[in-house]
Amino acid sequence: MNQHKPYSSSRFITVLSGLLIGFWVSQSYGQPKGHVTINPDFPSSQEEFISSADVLARVELLRDELDLIRREMGNPPPVRLEISVRGAAPRETYFHAYTLSDKAHRLAFEFTGRPERPLGILLSAETTPVNVYAVVSEALESIYDAKHALAIEETARENRYDSSTSSSQVLGAIIQANRELNNVLYQQYSPLDVYEQISLSINFATRLLEQFAGSTPVPAAPGFQRRKRPADVFHQLVQLFDDIHDIAVASGESTLDLKVRSAAPNSITPSDVYDIAKMVLAELAYFYSLLKDPEPVSEPKYPRDRVLSSHVYQQVGVLTAQLAQLKILAAKHPNWLKSK
Repeated sequence: MNQHKPYSSSRFITVLSGLLIGFWVSQSYGQPKGHVTINPDFPSSQEEFISSADVLARVELLRDELDLIRREMGNPPPVRLEISVRGAAPRETYFHAYTLSDKAHRLAFEFTGRPERPLGILLSAETTPVNVYAVVSEALESIYDAKHALAIEETARENRYDSSTSSSQVLGAIIQANRELNNVLYQQYSPLDVYEQISLSINFATRLLEQFAGSTPVPAAPGFQRRKRPADVFHQLVQLFDDIHDIAVASGESTLDLKVRSAAPNSITPSDVYDIAKMVLAELAYFYSLLKDPEPVSEPKYPRDRVLSSHVYQQVGVLTAQLAQLKILAAKHPNWLKSK
């Protein structure tokens, strides 16, 4: 049986292969504030200085406005996941903000029926808080569209945050906002959506392993295990960040440190798994962007039959084997990215 996807994520694939690769440059999120003109339609036509604190204020405003929608829908708040993020870079925060905006567009579509709106935000060579702020603002506009459709008149207030706010704090807030959006979407993300992200990560890992003679770019899939739950895939993906961290350190790069406290398995949904899968994809896409003249990576091939969490778990097994190889090879050839 084919699995129908009423809301396509093809826009993400286009952006990833055509815009992001080759444009990410790791920068400190503590750089001086940028000077930018925000989208003249939202929130204002005035030039503003944007810092990490401004981005956090906007994310928290979005969360407060989203909570008004949740209450209007009569939904209980989601079970909070204890996620610790350290050492996040602007590129990682931007990528997760893009996921946030994509979900917010979906929510607005569900309540208004209007087609999704393109972001209109392109990632420049230097990713700064400005880029993240613009994408979060687009997401907030979609939240306002949904509020208007529900005739919600209450409004939240945008607060100020300390100037020492870090990108890790911003990313932590975006992660929680994504989960809160999952809680109010009618069309939830499915194992097929997660399968797509894992397959893209496998394609990136394949290209990375092809840089080494004697590697096995596409290892055999592990045996199929039945009755796997989203929580099994979720924790399997979280464990991959240890290998990603080791690959980055061996290669002279930096990446975030992600830790998740154990949660009740039944509280983990495919949407939660999707969010972590996108984070894994962001890291591998960044490694690939550091190669000389990287070409667009192939889109994933979709299975003909319905995808279960067990199928996704099997795919993550392939990615696990790839990253285990890449960790060993990067340790042996620490200049592999810089020499290309």
